[in-house]
Amino acid sequence: MGTKANVCVGLATLKIAAAGSAATDVGYTDDGVEMEYAADFEDVRVDQESLALDKVITAEKVTVKCNLAEATLANLRLAIAGMEASGDGIGAGVTKYVTVVILGKAPSGATRTITIQKGVCVGPVGLSYKKGQKNLIPFAFEALVPDSGEAVTIADGS
Repeated sequence: MGTKANVCVGLATLKIAAAGSAATDVGYTDDGVEMEYAADFEDVRVDQESLALDKVITAEKVTVKCNLAEATLANLRLAIAGMEASGDGIGAGVTKYVTVVILGKAPSGATRTITIQKGVCVGPVGLSYKKGQKNLIPFAFEALVPDSGEAVTIADGS
């Protein structure tokens, strides 16, 4: 039988920081915050066996996706890969690295913290102005190998 206390329900807080800055809460999101991990595998095979002997990870990918409901210029700067953190222009060919922190509920009731040290915004960003509808900023982020430390950490508070 399962353990009811281990079923987590609830929202997350998303914090984003441009390189060299402290992570700040981006405010309201719409339709949740999703972190996805995917791995590509290569089979280790020999002629004498029909099944693979083992599988080896050949590539890993960690992505975060959400819609930022607070359509501030600061959030727009964070979401657009080619927009400098302090400027208003797009198209300078600048790769902006960001840090992402997701704070959600852990089964113990404490806070689960997912920290992605370094990455880039990879998704298209469009702004839609429609009568009676929220103006959302789509945010899509992909993790990269950081200069030092773990690329992604997941920890539950006590």
